Formats: sequence, C-alpha cells, structure tokens
Amino acid sequence: MEVLGSFAMGRAKGWLTRVSGGALVFWTVAALAARSWLPPARGCPDARGSADLWCQGSRFDVVILCVYGVLAIAAIVGSTLVVAASSASIIHFLAGTTWPTRGFPRYWTAWRVRRHQRTLARLLARDPAGPAVPAQTQAATATGADAALSSLALSRARSRRRRYPRPVSVAPTRIGNSLAAMTERVTVRHGWDLAWSWELIDLALPKALADRLRGDSDRLTARGQNLLWALLTCLVALAGTGVTWWREDGGALVLGAFAAAAAGAALAAFLLFRGLCAAVDVYCDSVEAVLVAARADVYRVAGWPAPATPEEERVSGAALTGYLSRRGAQAPSTPFVPPADPAPVFALTPLPAPGTGAPSQQQAAP
Repeated sequence: MEVLGSFAMGRAKGWLTRVSGGALVFWTVAALAARSWLPPARGCPDARGSADLWCQGSRFDVVILCVYGVLAIAAIVGSTLVVAASSASIIHFLAGTTWPTRGFPRYWTAWRVRRHQRTLARLLARDPAGPAVPAQTQAATATGADAALSSLALSRARSRRRRYPRPVSVAPTRIGNSLAAMTERVTVRHGWDLAWSWELIDLALPKALADRLRGDSDRLTARGQNLLWALLTCLVALAGTGVTWWREDGGALVLGAFAAAAAGAALAAFLLFRGLCAAVDVYCDSVEAVLVAARADVYRVAGWPAPATPEEERVSGAALTGYLSRRGAQAPSTPFVPPADPAPVFALTPLPAPGTGAPSQQQAAP
C-alpha cells in the first residue's frame, strides 16, 4: 500500500484549488437539514417547513449573508482539509489492509475473504488452460454465435482473473485484490518486493513516468474522497427524511428534497465505487508499465549492475530487496557500480583572444 500512499499526497497539497464537489453538495444538504429542523425565526411565526425557508431567504440582509458566506467557506475548506488528510486511511480501508483480524469482527473479514476465494475458484474453473492459450483457440470447435459468446465469456473471466492474486493472498476487498495481484506480478517479473523497494523506485523514476503515476493517483484519490462525501450526504439526507417525516412539519417540498438527495447520493456512491475500482486497475497497470520502463534507472540509482536477462533480473531484484530490507538474500559479493557523470549536452568553445585568433578572410584569400 505504500505504492499508493507515496503518490496520494499530491491531492492534499492542492486542496485550495481542488475543493471537492462532494463537499459542496454535502454542506448544502446539511444546511437544508439544519434550517428545516430549527424553530421558525422572528418575523416568520406561522411559516413551517419550506415556507419558513422561503421566508428566511426573503429577510436576509447583506451583513448576514456575508457572515454566513464566510462560515460556509470555512466549513467547506476545513472539511476538505480533513477529508484530504484522511485519504490514505480511506484507501487503506478500501483495500482491506486495516480490516480487523482478531475478535468478533474478524468473522466479517473472513467471510469476505472466503467469498473472493470462491469467485477466484469459479474464474479458474472457466479458464483451466491458463492465459497462455488464446480465447479464440478454445472456442475454435464452436461455430456462429456460440463461438462468439464463448470467446467473450472467456475473455471476461481472464480479465477478472488478472485482478486476483494467488488463493493464499486473497484480500477481503476488490481493490485489495487488484493491488495484491499487481504486487505479485511485479515480484515474479522483476524480483522486487514493493513493500521494501518502492521508496528507491520512487526516487529513481524519471519525471515523465512519475508524473503519469501521480496523475493516476490523484484521479484515484479524488474518487475516493468523493465516495466519502457521497456516503456522508446519503446519511444526512436519510436523517433529514426521517426527522421531517416524524415531525410532520417539513412540507412536501422539503421531504421530497431530502428523499431525492438520499437517492442521488446513494446512486453517486455506487457509481463512484465502480469508478474507484476501475481507477485502481488503471493505476496498477500504470505501475507495471512504469517499472518495465524504469528498471535501468532503478539499478543505476541504487549503484547495482543492471541485469541483462529476465532470469538475471529476477535474481538481482530479489537480492536488491534483501539488501534494502536486510532480510533474505543479501548478495554480499555484488559489486557496486558508481553512477556515471552525465555527458554534456554541448560544449562551449572559447573565443580567440584579439590578435591571436583565426586569420581573417582577407588574409586567408590567395
């Protein structure tokens, strides 16, 4: 999860220019709920519910509007800061790394893990030949629409299978499984354990590759924050609906507004979660592509000899991980390669001194 945490800070740094739209919706619904639950203000004794809201709006003066505006900005900015600061915790929770493993709540975690293991078993049963055999080859015996449907089902199963790690490493959440599968593929391909190697990789990434990962991470973090805002808005809207219905003084307009806000927030939360899962998949694919492109930079920054073959890369990656973690293979005989000085892009030629320079055109002419 450090792979995500190292790039998730970019979202918190630009909080002032990236105030989440979810924060605006949440505070709008919260303000509507607070105003509808308060007793009628002076000047509007007989107004209740939506009529009281319209009456209050017609009686505001400029000073009160300015004060409320400042308070609203402070609430929006402050809450955005809090949510941005909790982005790493939100991602860790959605990945399942902070789920309980002891006590009574561990049964919920175990149930989620078993559910994903059953899903993985079904995917493996649909594709027993493995990803080395193309889907068209297995469906070659069928003809017509059956062949197309069989090939489509097999492609979907392989696409979902790619987001799952080994059965013993299955996580309790969809996002956690995608991250675990990516980590396994990186270890098998490069020999690196990202839990120990990511800080070095982050240091060695060229600017273009680091910017790509940071952009994907910002997109992922933004969707996670908006998901949290959508859930909070749904809770506030449901509370407003219940209180308004129980007091029977909100009117049809306020009750309908709360119900619509709750339904819209629930739909938004569902869509944002689906989008968050897709963003995690894109981020994992970007990490794998970036590591393939930056493998030479990682070994150059570490001062280790770059491997020449995939087999050497796996051995060198495992040795580098052991060196960084002080666990596993230490490779004490590995010779360090000092980084070479960068070659100059161009060289300046000093101008000749007066009287000692090159002959003029008149002197050079016969």
